[in-house]
Amino acid sequence: MRMRRGWLESGLGMLAAIAGGCAPVLPDSQTDSSTQVALFSEDADPQLAQRDFADDTLIVRTLPGAEPTDVASALGRAGATAIETLPEIETIVARVAPADLLDVAEQLAGEPTLEAVQKNYFFDAQLAPDDPRFADQAPLEVIGLPDAWEISTGSDSVLVAVLDTGVYAGHADLAGRTLAGRNTFDRSADSSDVFGHGTLVAGVLGAASDNGTGVAGVDWESQILAVRVANAAGRASSAAIASGIVWAVNRGARVINVSFAPLQADGLVLRAARHAYASGALVFISAGNDGKYSTARGSREAVFVGATDDSDALAGFSSTGPFVDLTAPGVAIWSTTHEGDYRAVSGTSFASPIAAGVAALVWSARPELRPVTVERLLRDTAVDLGAAGRDDTYGAGRVDAAAALAAARDIIEAEDHRAPIVTLDMPADGAEVSGTIRVGASAADLDDGVGVAEVVLYVDGAPVVSDTAFPYRFALATQRLASGAHTVGVVAIDDAGNASTPAEVTVYVAGDGSSGDTGTTDTQRPSVTIQFPIAGANITGQVGIQAIATDNVALQSVELLVDGIVRESKPATGSRATVSFVWLADGATVGDHVITIRAVDTAENRGATSVVVTK
Repeated sequence: MRMRRGWLESGLGMLAAIAGGCAPVLPDSQTDSSTQVALFSEDADPQLAQRDFADDTLIVRTLPGAEPTDVASALGRAGATAIETLPEIETIVARVAPADLLDVAEQLAGEPTLEAVQKNYFFDAQLAPDDPRFADQAPLEVIGLPDAWEISTGSDSVLVAVLDTGVYAGHADLAGRTLAGRNTFDRSADSSDVFGHGTLVAGVLGAASDNGTGVAGVDWESQILAVRVANAAGRASSAAIASGIVWAVNRGARVINVSFAPLQADGLVLRAARHAYASGALVFISAGNDGKYSTARGSREAVFVGATDDSDALAGFSSTGPFVDLTAPGVAIWSTTHEGDYRAVSGTSFASPIAAGVAALVWSARPELRPVTVERLLRDTAVDLGAAGRDDTYGAGRVDAAAALAAARDIIEAEDHRAPIVTLDMPADGAEVSGTIRVGASAADLDDGVGVAEVVLYVDGAPVVSDTAFPYRFALATQRLASGAHTVGVVAIDDAGNASTPAEVTVYVAGDGSSGDTGTTDTQRPSVTIQFPIAGANITGQVGIQAIATDNVALQSVELLVDGIVRESKPATGSRATVSFVWLADGATVGDHVITIRAVDTAENRGATSVVVTK
């Protein structure tokens, strides 16, 4: 995989990244290996792997339950300094020395209190070249907005957040409705538009209407919260977008629009979208303007929107793939500019706020609806284009505001009384433990489309901490427990509030629970050798995978990851283990896939190796 350096080398501007300072990328020789995919799982996605990233910043995901002092010590040992903390999504933005980024990331990845590390990628505003036709607002009629407005034109009790390059609040069609927000790119209160893209997006979503001037937005009444997540060149970062989502949710936003791409494989942003979903909000994200197919699957809790033209055909620039949820008009869209006037624009950047605006109208009419219901309404009432049913080109279809509002007026939310199911993957029942251990769980909900909201860790019947995102992993400091037997359990709770039957094991804390009685600390990582499949193998159907894991002291578990996602974990004992897995590749996309085997020892050190295979 080749890391791009174009934006820096072509002088596209000085970036004050989320942490401040410039952001060159690493030389190709430092990043071209499957080892980097094992370290940075997001790089399994080719589009994301080619993005520029800040070489002085790492995104660190902590395990729920990790002791703050342990996390601080881990950062210090690796030579990283926390510059921003997002406790809502168990994330720390850390400053590192540019020359040491990979070494620091590798050391942090082996820390027992940390779940993962990620690069701080950069993303571009999705503005396509201007359409030469300064057309009227026919696209708004295509989706039935005049009929939808007969039901609702919006409500000032619904807060919509525009995460973009800022918003010009003085525009005649935005004045009085745009709230001063936040600048999460350089951590200031300046949410003014420094590039022009954000004001265009805000106008599409919510320009004042029926006022005898200018243009009509989708939503006439809702308050617009301006959140700047980009620099003056129109470039945003993973950390700034995620921070902006969390900030907007904490201030009560129900609808959040993010018109940057490609975000369908960015773990940090998708984690923030899951947090928003669990908090009662929906995040809409532009599908992208490169016109290419992506194998990434996106997220159940984020709505990715492609663009159609005035003939209801897919716009030539609109990206496609299984991550696309909906489409909306995105060609020759008339909107507000940061100079105070109006112009026509094209891009998935403007399809996304149209879909987001319809969601705001739905919530204005029915504020009690859950995010899952609003998303289903948009999907189920969309005009089916292309192949029958959901497809990778149009998703569920082109959004239909009139049908969505009509359905919202009459819908009765189905009550979900079925509890999710949960299993405890680690530790093993009867295990002797000491120090900080890792607790892992798997959970699923039986109601399609609702999903697991969180998994709660219990110790001796008392809740300790929860995790809202798969894979469900916790850090448990057994040194805080008395020696002897303890019950460790997990409970899954779905979006409707149903709780699963607990899954429990008994563990035995040795001695005083601190760190055993060896008098030494094991810091050596396990080593892994994948015996088959071999790198470059062509695979199909059931793929047999076998690996040998070894450790200087003792192994605890061995995990199978495919394209950075944990598929299975097996317990292991002793200093050497031969472990076999079966991956059902029938449902996988055609192309390259990364198979990673990761071993964890009893001191929570982790070692991994990967091979790339082709289906």
